[in-house]
Amino acid sequence: MEINFIITCFDKEEYWPHLKEILDSFSKIKPNYVLVYNGENENFICDARLKNEVNAGRGNRAHEHACLYAENDWFLTKQGYDLLKDNGVTKWIKLSVDSWMLDEQIIIDLFQEMLQTKSVYGGNVWYSPINYSTDIFFLETSEINLFEEMSKNSEEFFGFLYRNEIPTGFENFMSYHVIPHNHLIFLDREELDESSTRWRVEKLGWTMSHQINENHDFRKKYKPIGYKPKTLLREGNGIPYSRKFYLEDTGLINRHKLVLGLGHPRTGTGHTARIMKSWGLRVSHEGMDLHGIVAWQLAPDAAPPLVAMNRERKLFRNMYVYDAIVYNVRDPFYSLPSIAFSEIYSLEWRSFWGNFKLKPNILTMAIESLLSWDNMIINKNPNITYRIEDQDDYLYRELEKLFPDVVKWTDLEVNKVHNSRPHDGWDKLSGFISDVPHHLLEKLNDYAEKYGYQKVFNTQTYELENTRSVSLS
Repeated sequence: MEINFIITCFDKEEYWPHLKEILDSFSKIKPNYVLVYNGENENFICDARLKNEVNAGRGNRAHEHACLYAENDWFLTKQGYDLLKDNGVTKWIKLSVDSWMLDEQIIIDLFQEMLQTKSVYGGNVWYSPINYSTDIFFLETSEINLFEEMSKNSEEFFGFLYRNEIPTGFENFMSYHVIPHNHLIFLDREELDESSTRWRVEKLGWTMSHQINENHDFRKKYKPIGYKPKTLLREGNGIPYSRKFYLEDTGLINRHKLVLGLGHPRTGTGHTARIMKSWGLRVSHEGMDLHGIVAWQLAPDAAPPLVAMNRERKLFRNMYVYDAIVYNVRDPFYSLPSIAFSEIYSLEWRSFWGNFKLKPNILTMAIESLLSWDNMIINKNPNITYRIEDQDDYLYRELEKLFPDVVKWTDLEVNKVHNSRPHDGWDKLSGFISDVPHHLLEKLNDYAEKYGYQKVFNTQTYELENTRSVSLS
């Protein structure tokens, strides 16, 4: 099987020799690959180089807008397509340089499944009509060339990738959502394997860690096994079921879960998932596992777009019953800069479900978002509310009371910092304070004191009030 590989790179140049070695090791696949680069290293050898843009990427340098990252990654992808489009090959894989697929038989199986189901796109559901699935996707261009359609910015094809809406005239074709993306993987981790994460799935031979040693460890231990995807067709229109329905129909889904973890983004949901998992609870961050899930996206009562990307996933929220809800909170003095500067990609989504308007004042929006999530979660009556800075022990004791046969103590993840992102601080954010309504500053102070933190703002001068000395990014 001959396949065109487009490899995009911004700031992880050290990954490329190893990914190249993987591609060159294939014996059943003839890989045609191009490396397209827009990073800062002028000496980095690549097939095409685009202009380096500030905040064009993530990884080692924080991005200001996720949509800019995706847009620039699309420019890289399009450049790679232009370099290979005339070689007559119709099978394509787009990979970010840190996204490694180790098992060529799985790649062959997935393309065969796409052909059998007339799926022209294989990947994860894109999370915004203007935001591309940048880490990995498959395309089959013999009948519909999505590269060309995307070049036209065809909205109907964005709907095709985003919501599984089939454009008029193309009813016989579909997208096949099988490859994980760095963003949300809510379904079916139990079917894959208990160690699967949103950046690693052993049964797909796929890893995408931002720490190269973790990719190396996975590659060293991985044994190629091949994989035959299971496709079940929904009656009527031939669009594949999600694996959720396969599990449901075969009785493999356990609708009863132990824990639902909630919090606002950048307040410690990743830490909560890691620490509970270290104590024996099989929960995953933004992915369903045997005992539950920790995901800020599940605070709204209605199924949000990031969950309900197609009709199958609309049922997700109602599928599970939880024994306990855990609510993690973080000192808003530290969370607000992180929310304002490093959680841009979810802002539009949060404004819709948090019922606040988008506005130029990023501090106002961060406060409104934090307070709206707090209100939604409090209305769910969480069983345990804990501070991530100093209440790991308290969380353990409460979980042990609830699940004594499962929870066992270890300090492996206690007081650790997880999912830290570089971002600007109050030196940049304080300039927005004067335009924040006073009542909102007072509500934020009430929120802080409610959870045992100091006030963030002086209620007389409405200026920043800081006597804190500890920071968790």
